[in-house]
Amino acid sequence: MALESIEAYKAQQLDKLKDNYTQQSDWIRQNCAQQMEKVRENYSSQVQNIKEIRQYGSSQVQAVREQYFEQVPFTLQSKSKIVLGFPQ
Repeated sequence: MALESIEAYKAQQLDKLKDNYTQQSDWIRQNCAQQMEKVRENYSSQVQNIKEIRQYGSSQVQAVREQYFEQVPFTLQSKSKIVLGFPQ
């Protein structure tokens, strides 16, 4: 009878161990999937931000370039007037 009790206890503990293992494995899988989804979303967001920053930077460079070329002829004309002695 004592041996049967030990075997029953052993079987009960083994079942609990299996249940805990299954629950923890499921939790790990779910948690991993959630974390991977968060990483994917974060990566996508960062890629979008970088694209927007690059686009903004390009538009700023273009604007500065246009301003520069608008001012260069004026600046050259002003300097030529000064050099040639024409009144401004």
